[in-house]
Order: sequence, then structure tokens, then C-alpha cells
Amino acid sequence: MNAGDDDEFLGGGGGAGNYGGGAGAGISAGAGGGGGANFAPTGYTLNGTATSRGSGSVTEVFHACATAPVFVHDTPSAGITGTAYAYTFTSTGSPAATYAVARGALPAGLHLDAATGQLRGTPTTAGTSTFAVSATNAAGKVVTRTLQVIIDAPAVLTADTPPTAAVAGTAYRYTFTATGFPAPTFSVADGVLPAGVRLDPVDGRLSGTPTTPGSYTFTIRAQNSAGVDLSRTLTIQVAAAQAAAAPVTPTGAQLPFTGTDTGALLGLGTVSLLSGLALRIAGRRRI
Repeated sequence: MNAGDDDEFLGGGGGAGNYGGGAGAGISAGAGGGGGANFAPTGYTLNGTATSRGSGSVTEVFHACATAPVFVHDTPSAGITGTAYAYTFTSTGSPAATYAVARGALPAGLHLDAATGQLRGTPTTAGTSTFAVSATNAAGKVVTRTLQVIIDAPAVLTADTPPTAAVAGTAYRYTFTATGFPAPTFSVADGVLPAGVRLDPVDGRLSGTPTTPGSYTFTIRAQNSAGVDLSRTLTIQVAAAQAAAAPVTPTGAQLPFTGTDTGALLGLGTVSLLSGLALRIAGRRRI
């Protein structure tokens, strides 16, 4: 650099300057309007040095610096089977990172867009999926912590037809069932159960001993964090218990008999025996 040369510093501060280039951005430099260089440093940070103009020559020196990615958003939400899902992982860094599943497996029905970092699709299977996502560019690679995405499935009643007849004083039992994730709980949504009968909220068992005859109408609800399912309106008719049968009384004429009649019966037997002997003796005499 000669003493008479015209010195020009990129950055405007008498020293090195930093230039951030984005898509379509460029830095142009030339000497005396003749020829020049155009730089389009997409996605890089540029450190510029002095430009010396002299004897029609131009010297421009740039250093393109990439920066490693750092995740900004990496906490995907829960989903529901059969419902469209979308979550976008984002990161800083230059140039823009690409994304991939570093370990584990995504929920069935979802995929990760490598360019945008969007996790999207329609989940097909309920459950918990564990995985990690990486972001990579020219400066390095970063991996998320281990992530868990829970896919829920709405509650659906699969058995909701209890016996419609019951008897007061006689044990009654029926079990409602439902699918869904997490496991649904059960409750009476409307109406009232027969007196003496209760519904277990965990296993759906309807049990007890009805105490009061009558007609009882109610609706059962199966519910979890993903949805609610209601039974149709149910009715249980509780009948009164049958009265105990009265003892049967024998019909027809019967001779009275008591413990004091033994002697009388014995006497009658003796008379009959003696009468028979007398008749036999009389018959022999006639011969």
C-alpha cells in the first residue's frame, strides 16, 4: 500500500467490519469503475479487511464464517390419533441447518421434513414415542435431548348393554368397557342408578344389591384426555322380591291322633282278636 494510495475500509470504522449476508444479499467492489467483484455470501457471516486502490488494482479479502446451529424450539406437543399434527423444530446458525432423527423412532404416521424441521402427519397409533432430532450445518451438529411425544386415542365405549331387569334384594353386576389412551374413566353422565347399586370409575363395574323397586334411567360416560363417549339412555327395572311361600296344609279326612290314643288303639286290637277266636270255636262245635 503506497502513501498516495486511497485507502478504503469495509465496515466504515477504520478496521475490519462484519457483514451478514442473507439470500440475495451481495457486496460489490471495483476500482475506477472498471471491473469488480460481486459476492453473494448467502447464510454466512463475513469479516472484511481493508481494500487498497492503487495503480488500477483492487485487493479485496473476505473470510466467510459459518456458525453452528443451536435449537430454539425443540419441545413437540402431544397428538391424537386420526387428527392432523404439526410441530416445527427451529434453530439458529449459519448456514441454515438440516434436520434428521438422530435416534429413536417417530410416532407412526408422522415424518420430519429435513429442510424445514417440521414434524407433521396424522398419527395412527396411540402410545408414547421416544426419539431425538439433530440439526446440522457446515459448522457443526447439535442434537436435542431425548424427546417424548404422546399420542392419545379418544375414549370409545365397547360394552354398554347392562341387563334391564333386577330384583330387590338380589345381587346385580355388569361391567362397562371402553378403549382409548390413556385408559378412560367411567361416570354417570345423567340420571340415577338403582338404590344400592354403584359404578366403579376405574374399571367400569356396575354392582350392588338393589334395595328399592322401581324404574331407573341413566347415561354412562367414558372419558380421557383425548375425548368423551356417551352411552345411549339405559333403563333398569327393579322388581320387588317375591314373598316367601306359605306352608302346605294336607287335604282329605284324617283320624285324629295324639299321644294319649295309644291305649284306645291297643284295646280295639285286642277286641278284634278275641272276636275272631270266638267265631272259630263256635264253628268247630257245629261240626
